Amino acid sequence: MNAITVAGSVDTSTGYQRFIRTPLFAALLLSIILATPSAASYLFLTSSQAAGTAVMAAVASLLLAPAVRFRIRVFEIVILVTVIFGHFFVARYMIPVNTGRFASSLVLLLGMILAAQFVAQWLVELPDMVLQRALHWLRIGMVLVAVLSILHLEPRRFDLSVPEKAIFPFTEHSHFALVFTPLLLDGCVRSRGWRRSALLVVGLLIALLLQNLTTLIGFALVALITAPLWQIVILMIVIAGAALGMDLTYYLSRLDLSADTTNLSALVYIQGYEFMIDSFDLTSGWGMGFQQLSVIPMKSLASNVIYAILRGIRSTCMMVASAYRRSSANLAFSA
Repeated sequence: MNAITVAGSVDTSTGYQRFIRTPLFAALLLSIILATPSAASYLFLTSSQAAGTAVMAAVASLLLAPAVRFRIRVFEIVILVTVIFGHFFVARYMIPVNTGRFASSLVLLLGMILAAQFVAQWLVELPDMVLQRALHWLRIGMVLVAVLSILHLEPRRFDLSVPEKAIFPFTEHSHFALVFTPLLLDGCVRSRGWRRSALLVVGLLIALLLQNLTTLIGFALVALITAPLWQIVILMIVIAGAALGMDLTYYLSRLDLSADTTNLSALVYIQGYEFMIDSFDLTSGWGMGFQQLSVIPMKSLASNVIYAILRGIRSTCMMVASAYRRSSANLAFSA
């Protein structure tokens, strides 16, 4: 049997089936899918977004399972798991691996596939007007998220810190850009006239005020795809004028991939390249196995620089926190 069909009970969930096809539910569920993995990492200081991803997959599946009919493609899933298992067990004869990490990651992957099946079928059956309104609300929400970040009003973490480049609920501006860019593109494709121009202006302002290269590139792609030529010319003139009055050090440092760079984003790119080369050397080109990249010690000069920078930042943060506590105690004593 190549597929298994699962359906909710029509008699007991008719009202709920109608509810999950409303703009409110669509906006809420899409918000959960887009924001939960990074929000959990932001608030609870997790080392990765795996915990948030597991919560997101579980919530999406539980919300949609009672009322969504879908097909589990058993044959394709068996092939995928077999390939992952085969690759992993060959790799473990070449290098020491973490079997527990492999197993837990594979369970998470299967949970994500299950949730994706539910969400995909739900989206297919969702009326276009409902989806359009939900995406409109999400665009408004993302603009508010950007405004709060620009005004430095992000919620604090449970350790009372706010990372410099965080933009709640995302741990970094680049993650915000990956969510905001498709929503901006959808709005510009569906809109005409002054509405599309207004969306492009909002997107440009957000990209410039956030000072994030990924957001700026995402906006540029949306403008090239959707804007007429005369609007693109005007936007280029505006961007050029803004660039003359801005400090471009941040953008140029992101593009510096030389051995002397100290920009964390550029160093992460270099680190990934060095890890890839070293992992291929260790396994003769086979690869290290599913989710094993951070388990095996590997050679990376960029990693040493990253750790040194982070240790310096952490030490500075501890000094600032200590000074803040001392000043608060002095004020309390004076009072």
